[in-house]
Amino acid sequence: MKSSLILFILFLACSPAVQAQELTLKTQDFPPYAYLIDDKLSGPAVEIIHATCEQADLECHMELLPWARAQDAVKHGKDNGLFVLAKTPERTAWLAFSYPLFEANYGFFVRSQNLLEYTAPSDISGYHIGVYGPSNTSKRLESIVSQAKGCTVEMRPDDEAGFKKLNHGRIDAVYSNKYVGDALISKMHLRMTRYAGTEGKVLYYLAFSKRNTEEETIKRFNEAYLKLHEDGSIAKILDTYNMKPVPIKCPIE
Repeated sequence: MKSSLILFILFLACSPAVQAQELTLKTQDFPPYAYLIDDKLSGPAVEIIHATCEQADLECHMELLPWARAQDAVKHGKDNGLFVLAKTPERTAWLAFSYPLFEANYGFFVRSQNLLEYTAPSDISGYHIGVYGPSNTSKRLESIVSQAKGCTVEMRPDDEAGFKKLNHGRIDAVYSNKYVGDALISKMHLRMTRYAGTEGKVLYYLAFSKRNTEEETIKRFNEAYLKLHEDGSIAKILDTYNMKPVPIKCPIE
């Protein structure tokens, strides 16, 4: 009996430690959701994903890259997932989406002295409008301006450029996520810019590579997120950023 116990202890000592499954996830500089502070990746998306991975016993490594590079790495199977992004038919062909992490208003920012209160595409007829793109945001704007008259669109590869030009009166409006616009206005002290109204809402997700991530792993992440959502942990994280959790629909749509 004693010798059997010794052999069992030796077996445990020599067995390799069980390690949590690793996932590599990419994002872009996308305040207020994900951004760098002193070279440390921060923001509500980072905190939510970290907490969910911990709950699911997944070891998740997150990195910020230019968005084109981040998407390319996941598309070619080098990494497991992307955040924060909207769901589109093109993306669902190669990505499996989580529960929605955020809901955001999309609309128009204008100069402070502009009295516009946006309610319909006709309100921005004749406007020269800035937008980040190419992106899902710029595609949404293309659909809107097709319903207005005499609009022109100026696309830039970053959000800041458009807001700077608007603040200096070089364009008439910027189409953007309201959270993103408010964060940039605060960051860059753009006192001549305000939000003029909402055009629609967008849900944001974490999305996993179907090519490079097992279905069971995606299920574990989603089940862990649902648990944290139900016990109030997600709401607690978002409250520190003055955000609210997205109501959950089961199963995932």
